[in-house]
Amino acid sequence: MPSILGEGLPPVGGYRLEGPLVQLTGVWRYHDPDRGGETYLDVSELFIVDEGRRLEEGPDWGVLALGVLLLVTSLVMWGRNRRSPAAE
Repeated sequence: MPSILGEGLPPVGGYRLEGPLVQLTGVWRYHDPDRGGETYLDVSELFIVDEGRRLEEGPDWGVLALGVLLLVTSLVMWGRNRRSPAAE
């Protein structure tokens, strides 16, 4: 793809950022002898179908509560096991 087509393209995305959805038009080169048999899309046009956006996602409170409950339960059981005479 010519680099001029990618100029001004928004960031590709990452954590909490969805990159733009693009549509590429070009010629599909299947086993191109000029490139050692490589298969690729020779891009001639690039259209931005949908702009990127920030992803807003809050915590999953149910999973967090379950994790805290399991942690507290395991600490209580560990404490009781340490004090029991059978553990000596």
